[in-house]
Amino acid sequence: MKIALLNDSFLLDETIEINGTQVQLYNLARAFLDRHIEVAYILPSKVDRPIEEIIEGIRIFRVPCSNDGFSWIAELGRFNAALCSINPDIVYQRGRSYLTYIAANWAKKNNKAFIWASNGDDSCGFWKELSGIKKKSFPLWLRFILYPLKGYKDILIHKGIRMANRVINQTEHQKDQLTRNYGKEGIVFPSYYNISGASAMPKKEKICLWTANLIPRKQPQIFLRLAEYCKTLKDWQFVIVGGARNKQYQEQIMKEASHIPNVTVMGRVTFKQTESFFAKASLFVNTSFLEGVPNAMIQAWLNNTPVLSLSVDPNNWINRFNLGFFADGNLETFLSHGLKMLKDHTALLEQGVDCRNFAVKTFASDKIIDGYIEQFNKLTGHI
Repeated sequence: MKIALLNDSFLLDETIEINGTQVQLYNLARAFLDRHIEVAYILPSKVDRPIEEIIEGIRIFRVPCSNDGFSWIAELGRFNAALCSINPDIVYQRGRSYLTYIAANWAKKNNKAFIWASNGDDSCGFWKELSGIKKKSFPLWLRFILYPLKGYKDILIHKGIRMANRVINQTEHQKDQLTRNYGKEGIVFPSYYNISGASAMPKKEKICLWTANLIPRKQPQIFLRLAEYCKTLKDWQFVIVGGARNKQYQEQIMKEASHIPNVTVMGRVTFKQTESFFAKASLFVNTSFLEGVPNAMIQAWLNNTPVLSLSVDPNNWINRFNLGFFADGNLETFLSHGLKMLKDHTALLEQGVDCRNFAVKTFASDKIIDGYIEQFNKLTGHI
């Protein structure tokens, strides 16, 4: 059996910002290879890299594209050509993208199976591309150009999702949203994680960790508020790991951090390097206002690290299974309980054992991959 994964970037490319979709596709690709499924990974490339290469057993196919905002239109044909050369039995694409339509359209024309997977709690919504314009202060002339292009892109995405033979959701919320907006029934599979790099008994230090891309919706400034709120705890260090495309925003965060003596800003690191930060940290902090199932949370739990979360608690797991603390969007509760957690390091270490047990059972289970294989076999008739 052969599967093609479509995405806009590959996790092991050290020049890119890390996101959850890359992590999930990489973990799934490795798991599928272990089940003797041939894996091809197709992505656009704006740099001079080999068109084809094999990385850790995964066949990488790069589609040349330009840096302008409209290059995706030209890429439609190039991706079709790449898919034809690979001729997979199944095409798998994760998240809302023009790639959703490319994958769906190619699969339908070639009588192949298409699986689409949601990757965030807003990914089964409507008009996401158009709504993104409204949130930015574009000049009127640019809005006049962008509205039809973004609207067309949204329509392609809608068509792609509707053509999917299967939809995989991360959470029940995403599944419900899919049914309401698309009239389709999703299948909930937890995010899958390879635990080979996560120690069962990491040596913990008094480090409070925040790691993500430095972008406004991740709200790193709230982590800085927590650090300042807890400045009386002289033996704790607050560490920020992550880079940013918007250098002005990054400089703003770094400037704010420079005034808080217990904060260290590490900048961007590779995905594999993040494992050592999670292994040392005694508490991981999530300050995003919207996510699906953050891979950073999974990494934290697998490394015996409880999570303090401001606004995100996938499937109500955090408080239900003693995985940290969820503040339900209340900043004052977030700050005060964060201080309380840091004051009791022993309790954090004990809570970390529950985190590890939950994460291994939930995200590192062979049953997840068994579920994927079952769907693959049904879709391709290998039953």
